[in-house]
Amino acid sequence: MLRKIIAVLLALSMLLMCSPSVFADEEGEILPTDPIDTVIESLDVYNYGGVYVENGQAYISAVNVESLSRVLSTKLSKNRSVDLQIAENTVKYSYGELLDAQEKIVQSMESENEYAIYETYIGQKDNVLGVGSPEWTDDKKQEVSKLSGIDTEHISFYIMTEEDVEKEFFPEEINEEVDSTTERATTLTPKPGDKLVCNSKAFSLCTPVVWGQGTAQKGGFITCAHTEDKTGQAIKDANGNIIGCGSVWEYGGYYDFTLVERASNNVKGSFVLPDGKKIQASKAPIEGETIYRYGQHHPTPVSGTVIKTDVKVKHTGTGVVITGFKTDAPIVAGDSGGPIMTNSSTGKYVLVGLNSTVNFGTYIRNILSNYNAKLSSVFPDK
Repeated sequence: MLRKIIAVLLALSMLLMCSPSVFADEEGEILPTDPIDTVIESLDVYNYGGVYVENGQAYISAVNVESLSRVLSTKLSKNRSVDLQIAENTVKYSYGELLDAQEKIVQSMESENEYAIYETYIGQKDNVLGVGSPEWTDDKKQEVSKLSGIDTEHISFYIMTEEDVEKEFFPEEINEEVDSTTERATTLTPKPGDKLVCNSKAFSLCTPVVWGQGTAQKGGFITCAHTEDKTGQAIKDANGNIIGCGSVWEYGGYYDFTLVERASNNVKGSFVLPDGKKIQASKAPIEGETIYRYGQHHPTPVSGTVIKTDVKVKHTGTGVVITGFKTDAPIVAGDSGGPIMTNSSTGKYVLVGLNSTVNFGTYIRNILSNYNAKLSSVFPDK
C-alpha cells in the first residue's frame, strides 16, 4: 500500500514539474516593483525633501529628522533589502512643496508662458526648483519666486532657449524600409532594444507588458509615441514580421509611449537584453544613479547618470509639455523607445524608463501605475 502511495506521489510530482502553470518561467514571467520604490512610494511626500544617490549610496533628505526617521525605520524593517539612509543635513522644502511649486510653473508654461519658461525640474539633492528660460533679470526671478512660492535661494535659474529644446528632440526619425525578403518566422520573440518599424519609421522596443483587467486585458509591448500616432497601425520587427498593432498612444503630460497589442499567440515576450542581461524589476529613476540606455543602435548600452528628475520640458514645435528625467548619456534617432536600466541597491538590474529624446527618458512607473499595467510576458490569449 505504501509503495502505491509513493508511486502516485511521484507521478503527481512529475506531472507538476511538466506543467507550465507551475513553472511560469517556461511560458513567461511577471516582474515585481523594486523594493526601494515600494518604500519611497509609501512615504508622505511632505515628510521628506528628496531622494538621491551619491557615491553609490541612496540617501533621503529630511525636513524633520525625528519624524522621518520614525516612519522610515518602520518601512525599512519590512523591506530589509533596501539600503536607504537619511542624509546628514536637513532641508527647507519638502518634496511635496517642490512638486506643488513646480505645478504652478507648469500651468504658466501651458498657458501664455509669460515668463518664457521652457523647462523645469526638481533638484532632490540640492532641494531646489530648477527653472529654465532664455534670459533672467532680477525682477523676473522675483516674479517666478512669487509665482512658485519658493524663495530665490532655492530656485536654480538657468538658461534654456528654444534652440536648446529643439536640440534635445530628434529632428526626424530614421526612415528605413523593412527587409521583405526575409522568410517569415512562425514564432516571434521580440526583445528589449530590438528594432521596430511603423510606416517606414524606425524605433526600438522597451519591454513586454500586460495591461487592463479581466476579459479586457491585453498583452504586448511598450515603445515610444513620438514618431507618430501608432494607434491601429501595424508594428513590424526588423525582418518585416508584424508583431502587433498600436493599441494605446500617449504623447504629452506624463507620457511618451505606445502600448502595442501582440498580433497573435505566436508572438512571445522576453526580458533578455541585447547584451544578455535581463530586466528583473521596475522602479523610478533616482537622481545621481548610474543608468544604461539600450536601443537598436546600442545593443551595448550607453552609460551615464541621472542628472535631473521630475523634468517638465515644453516642446516648442508642438507646445506639448512632457514629463521625464534627464541623463548625460545621449542616444541617437532610432533608439527611441528602448529600455533605460540601472543596478538597484537591492542587487537587481531594474528598468527605470524608456528612451524619449537625446538625453531624456520617460518614467516606466507612470505608465504602469496609471494604465493598470505590469511588466509581464505572461500574455492573455488572443
